[in-house]
Amino acid sequence: MFWQKRFRMIRRFVAQATAIACVCLLIGACGVQKTEPVRVNLADVVLAVGLNPSAQKFTEAKSAMVALVHKDGTAEYIDTTTSTPQNMAWNRAGLFFDDKEHNFFIATPLGQGYVSDRANPNVPGWQMVPVGDGAMMAMYQAPYSDVERSTMMQTQWFTPQPRQVVTKPAALPDVVAQCSSGIFAVARDEGYHVLYSVSEVDGMLQADAQPVNKRFIAARASGAVPCVGDELTIFGGSSNGTKGNSSGSQVLTLLKWNVKTHDFQQQTVTSTDGKPQSYDGEASFAYGTTLTADNREMIVMTEDGKVEFIDMRTAEITKSAESPQVFDAGAASYSIVGSDDYAYLIFTPNGDTKDTAKVFVYRKSDWKLIYTITAQGALNDLLSNRKELHPTVFAANPTMNWD
Repeated sequence: MFWQKRFRMIRRFVAQATAIACVCLLIGACGVQKTEPVRVNLADVVLAVGLNPSAQKFTEAKSAMVALVHKDGTAEYIDTTTSTPQNMAWNRAGLFFDDKEHNFFIATPLGQGYVSDRANPNVPGWQMVPVGDGAMMAMYQAPYSDVERSTMMQTQWFTPQPRQVVTKPAALPDVVAQCSSGIFAVARDEGYHVLYSVSEVDGMLQADAQPVNKRFIAARASGAVPCVGDELTIFGGSSNGTKGNSSGSQVLTLLKWNVKTHDFQQQTVTSTDGKPQSYDGEASFAYGTTLTADNREMIVMTEDGKVEFIDMRTAEITKSAESPQVFDAGAASYSIVGSDDYAYLIFTPNGDTKDTAKVFVYRKSDWKLIYTITAQGALNDLLSNRKELHPTVFAANPTMNWD
């Protein structure tokens, strides 16, 4: 009798342990500390990371999360719903993000945030960018309109409370920028670059269009893109069709569009020796206005962590930098996000290696590495793509001071 009872206890313990292990393996729940927006002290948070299921598992996954990363490599987590990855952006008012049903706001002053029902639930988020220290603008991809015979875009301001959703016919924007004359977006539609003005009341209104150079491919924007005065700058690559190279190569390129005069020009980025700067294959770059220094130097980064510094006035590369941690091809990748004075390089292993996820903090003015965050526990598993949820979007705290 004693041994039967003992056996039942052991079997129950094993079953419970197996169930817990399954949860850990699926979503990385072990060691995850959950919290609520009104309880978060943003002064202790360095980065926010949207964690979502892979595209193949969106229909079967039941949850997603936002990780709030601390200097010591630990994190707190907020539950979100799936179906659409989170829109996310951070300004001095606080951290804004959403899921398919809710708007979330974590205020810089402790305890002043909110969670509210979205006015447009289930509409996929497309972009979210700061429009001043106290406001945010979100863009959503609305269903195709047979009446307008066009794709439809929804825009919504947060000040920080949600304002009215405005729906207008427009193409999906490649970039958004805040210029002296207002907020503007650029989309690629039927052989043209289309410039839209964007306002809280009127939504997206077409302002200009320019023929597309079919060889130009815009790079991925990390948030809004630079706009100095009224000159909006788009970074990307133009295929040069090099023969003898199956993957081809691309020449780095700037598109400059004055949103006021409508002057439009394309510039080839040159290296320090004056030659066009090219990359083999289809190297993927990231850039953005928070990755631009005050001297109009644009910081762009490849997925393998190589960084180029481009003078936007002359389209010349002023210097280059290698990644802070090297890795075998395909074993990991880098993401980058900026704040007022700093850039954060996020090193994310692909799940099949024993590498540890890290965040490298650089000062933008002199590109000095000033801090390294090593992800701990569950955060390391999630950032290393070892669980069902994967990092898809990042935002950096603009009030953080590392000096």
